Amino acid sequence: MRTSSKMATQRTNAPKSDERNRRQYDFNERQGRTIPSAEHRARFSNSQKTLMKCTHLAVQVYFIVSLVSGFYVELNYVVPLCYEQYGEVVTYHMKVLTCFLFYGVAANWICTRFYSTHFTLTQDKPNLVKTLWDDHKVGEAISDTNERQVLCKTHPHLMYSECLVCQHQAPPRSHHCWLCNQCTLKHEVHSILIGKCIGFYNQRYFIVLCFYISICSIIYWSHYAYYLHNFFLLRHQYYDLLLTRTIWLWVQQQVSLQDLVIITNSYSFLLLGAMTLKMFLWQMYAVSKGQTTYELRNRQFQVHRNTSVKKNFQEVFGEFWPLNFFIPTQLFFRQRTDGKEWRGMEITPLCTK
Repeated sequence: MRTSSKMATQRTNAPKSDERNRRQYDFNERQGRTIPSAEHRARFSNSQKTLMKCTHLAVQVYFIVSLVSGFYVELNYVVPLCYEQYGEVVTYHMKVLTCFLFYGVAANWICTRFYSTHFTLTQDKPNLVKTLWDDHKVGEAISDTNERQVLCKTHPHLMYSECLVCQHQAPPRSHHCWLCNQCTLKHEVHSILIGKCIGFYNQRYFIVLCFYISICSIIYWSHYAYYLHNFFLLRHQYYDLLLTRTIWLWVQQQVSLQDLVIITNSYSFLLLGAMTLKMFLWQMYAVSKGQTTYELRNRQFQVHRNTSVKKNFQEVFGEFWPLNFFIPTQLFFRQRTDGKEWRGMEITPLCTK
C-alpha cells in the first residue's frame, strides 16, 4: 500500500515538475542563457564526456611537447644558424626574443588554465552571491514559487536564473558547460587547447595567449622555413619534407631527431598559428563590442551596451589594458566588474514569426 501510494504521488508530481522545468527553460531562453533540453543532455553520455576529456588532454600534451621542443630547437640550433652571418649581437637578441615569447605563451597558458572562472555559491550563506576578490553582496535571493529569480539591484532587466543542472541561481551571462559540469561566469567558449571554459576571470589571459601563440608561430615557422631551405634541402629532396616520409627516414636513421622535430613543428605551428590568430582577432572584436561569442551569434535576442570601447577593454583587462600583452597584470590592475553585475547593458528578445 505504501509503495502504490508513493508511485501515485510521483505520477501526480511529475506534471508539476515538467511544467516548472518548462517555465524555467522559457525564462532562461528569454534571458539568453543556454539550458539544453533533456534530449540534448541525453546525447552527452558519460562515455562521450570521457572521450572528449581524453581528446582535450591529448591536445594539451601535444601542445606542451611542441612548445617545449620547438623552444629548445629554436634556441639552440635554428637561431644560431639563421643569424650567424649577422654576428653574435643579433643572435643574442634573437635568443632573448625567443625566451620572451616562450615566457609569454607559458605564463598565459598557466594563468588561463588555473584561474577559476566558475560560479559557486558561498558555503556559509548560499543565498548570498559574492565576487572572487570582495565580500560585498551583489544579489539577494527572493522567494518566488514560479521562477525563483534573483534580481540585480541596479539592473532589474538582467536577472539571475536557475541552472537546472547545478540547482542554484546563476548570474546573468553565465552558462552551464557540460564538459566542466559547472556554470561559468560570462561564458565565452570551452577551449580544447586549455581544457576548460574561458570566462570572466581568465578571458584576459586567453586573449593574450592567442596573441603570443600566433606571433610565436609566425616567427618560428619563418625560421624553420629558412633552415629547411638553406640546410635541410642541401642533403635531402623536397618530398622528404612530407611528415610521413620524414618519420620513415628518421626510423632508418637517415634524418636526425633535430630535423624531425623541426619538420613536425613546422606543420604544428602553421596550423596552430592560423587558428590562434583567427581566435585572437575574433576575441578582440567581441571585447570591443562588449559582448561574448554566444551573444554575437545568437539570433533570439539582442545585446545593447552603452559603454565605450575603452571601458569594454577595461572590463576584460583592467586598467592600462595594453600592459597585459607584456606581463600578467591581474594583481595590479583588476577588472572593473565582478562578472555578476553588468552596467550599461540590456538584453532585448527579438520577435520571431
